[in-house]
Amino acid sequence: MTVRDSSAQQKRSLINFLRQEQSRMGNPGFWIFQKMIKKGFLGPKFRQIDEISTRMVTKFIVGGCDYDRSFWTWQGLAVYMDPVQ
Repeated sequence: MTVRDSSAQQKRSLINFLRQEQSRMGNPGFWIFQKMIKKGFLGPKFRQIDEISTRMVTKFIVGGCDYDRSFWTWQGLAVYMDPVQ
């Protein structure tokens, strides 16, 4: 990430970065990975990190999004997050 002129540009840049990272796994890799995280298959520390990051992102970056919601594809999550930008 780089320094941006405004907080709105910084937020848009972060969301674009997150979208790029989510797309790397493709489908159904995205869905499988999300289920593994939520069910704790990747270990308790990974689950804790996911919970903490989810709380922070929801509170400070994309307020109003329901991160407990499950999506079949990374594109579905991207469409859900579009109004946040």
